[in-house]
Formats: sequence, C-alpha cells, structure tokens
Amino acid sequence: GWGAEGAEGAEGAEGAEGAEGAEGAGGDKEDITNSPFSILHSPFSIPHSPFPIPHSPFPIPHSPFPISKQQMTNDK
Repeated sequence: GWGAEGAEGAEGAEGAEGAEGAEGAGGDKEDITNSPFSILHSPFSIPHSPFPIPHSPFPIPHSPFPISKQQMTNDK
C-alpha cells in the first residue's frame, strides 16, 4: 500500500493513517507486517509529500477495491 500511503500521507497522517485506513482495508494480514514499516516511513513521507500529490489520482481508483471488500463482508 505505498500508493495509498502516499495519498493519506499528503493529507497529513502519513504512514499512520495509511496503515490504519487504506492498508487496513486492503489487507489486515499485510497491514500488521507493514505497520512497523509504515511508521518508519512516516518521516520519509513528509519530504515525499510533493510526490504523493501527483500520485493521488492513482490511490483514488484503488479506494473502491478495499471499500468493496468491506461492503461485501458487511453484506454477508
């Protein structure tokens, strides 16, 4: 979920929000392993802010994927 982290990071929370939100919805198991990495990437996400901004359009289309998974789970 690097792309997702970029979008969330641009908003302000960086790795923390990315792991809790986009990564968490995308894959809980991976989120746990990426959690510590996301935290370490936090300081890196800050200088990378300008980069994630243009990448925003990419994470956006990825949103419907994790959301759909959650919706499907809720349906059942």
